[in-house]
Amino acid sequence: DKAKLGRLVVGGFQHCLYTKQKFGADTERRFAVIVDRDALRWFKPAYEQFQIYYLWGNAPPRYIPDFVVETAAELLMVETKSRRGRESAGVGGQQAAGERGISEGAAADGAGRICNRWRLWHEAA
Repeated sequence: DKAKLGRLVVGGFQHCLYTKQKFGADTERRFAVIVDRDALRWFKPAYEQFQIYYLWGNAPPRYIPDFVVETAAELLMVETKSRRGRESAGVGGQQAAGERGISEGAAADGAGRICNRWRLWHEAA
């Protein structure tokens, strides 16, 4: 049941740095299943793990990417969106904040390695 997803703790991932995860949306859960198959390692960042902010409305909110994913080629900061969500005005601000955080070195994983690319992943149409 998608309405209960935010309260569920999900485990069983092979390549996640944590044994259990919570997902705010089904899009995140589906991405985790896919990335767990293909990535070397991945995790969902904690609230204060990155010091990245962006302007949205009157106050600058903290930007927390949905995932950090390590592949054989790169370390990615990933934002997931549903088909409807990818059209939201906030996505541009999130992308700018993520790319700025990468260039300023504010987006390091738990081992101190810096993410080198921001990606938007969205559900297929």
